[in-house]
Order: sequence, then structure tokens, then C-alpha cells
Amino acid sequence: ISYVRGGWSKAFGRTYVGASLERSSGGYNGSEDRFYLTLSVPLGDRSISSWVNGSKNGNRAGVRYSERLSQDRNYSISSEHDSGSKRTSTTGNFDMVTPVSQLSAGISRDSDGYTSWSGRASGAAVVHNHGVTLSPYKVGDTFGIAKIGEEKGERVETPAGPTWTDGRGYAGIPRVASYSRSSVQVDTRSMGKHVDLSNALYE
Repeated sequence: ISYVRGGWSKAFGRTYVGASLERSSGGYNGSEDRFYLTLSVPLGDRSISSWVNGSKNGNRAGVRYSERLSQDRNYSISSEHDSGSKRTSTTGNFDMVTPVSQLSAGISRDSDGYTSWSGRASGAAVVHNHGVTLSPYKVGDTFGIAKIGEEKGERVETPAGPTWTDGRGYAGIPRVASYSRSSVQVDTRSMGKHVDLSNALYE
């Protein structure tokens, strides 16, 4: 099967518009043309996006509302209608990052009464000289361990995303850039008022 695709996108202020046209040839279905149009409008911690996909089997149109509840939690609700199958589906998703894992859950229901549930948890564990430290993100080939005294639950911003110190003050740095500088910073807003940190940034 051969694919040819051309696309165009442009930002109008904070609004994003994208369009693309795709043609596939070969396979069991012969040639087929598909058209995609996307519109995204951010509203601070919220955003609204819509899309239209067209092909010879019918058109699909949908809208999605997303909102960030905090630094580490967000959810979205979307609805899509398929003109070919005459089916409308509604989906809700929730994602969050905890000190030891990434969690996501979703539920989807269509106009035929079919409901599906999904859930996912992922994380990593690093074994080092001082024990085992958990990370909410996959650990890469180049990684590190941070130590912040004996403070528990301190948030650390890393190139891979936020991590938190465990009960012994250790936090995993899941990925850093190989052969170049990476910055790691303690989020001092997560620290107690009794804690005195001389330097919150390390390269």
C-alpha cells in the first residue's frame, strides 16, 4: 500500500487550524482519499477542539473539551458522530501523575448502547546504592538520582516531567540529555516553611 499526504497548518493568535489530504492506493480497498480538518482554541487551562474527517466510507465530525485541574491532573470529554455508520460516541478521559506512577482512566459509550472502560498505570523503579527509588516515568539510558536532605514529598522538575522525593529524600530523574546539559529544579512551593534550601537549581 502506498500513501501520499499533504498538510497545512497555521496559528491565528492562540487558535490553531490544520488541514491535510491523504491518498492511499493498493491493498484490498483500492484507492481512497481522506480529508482531515482540525480546529483548536485554548482558553487558559481549558481548550476546545473540533475535527472533521472525510473519506468515501463517510464523514466523521467531533468536538473535545479539555481542562487542566492542576499541574498533575487533567480530563477531557469528547463526542464524535460517524455519518457512515450513523453512530455517535461519547468519551471521557482522566489523567494524573502521582509520585510513583502515571494513571489514566477512560469510559466510552456509543448510541448503540455499547460501553467500554479502560485504565492504565505506568512507572519505573531504579535500584541504586542507597535502595530503590520509584519514578512515575519510564527510565531512559541516561538518568539520575536527586537527594534533598531527608525531606519527603518534595516536587522536582526534570526534563522528563515532575518527580517527588520518597521518605528518605531521594527522587528519580528518569531521563536527562546525553552528552549535553540538563536542568533539574526543586519546586520550592512544595517545601515546608521550616526547610532552608541553598540552591534549588542544578545542572
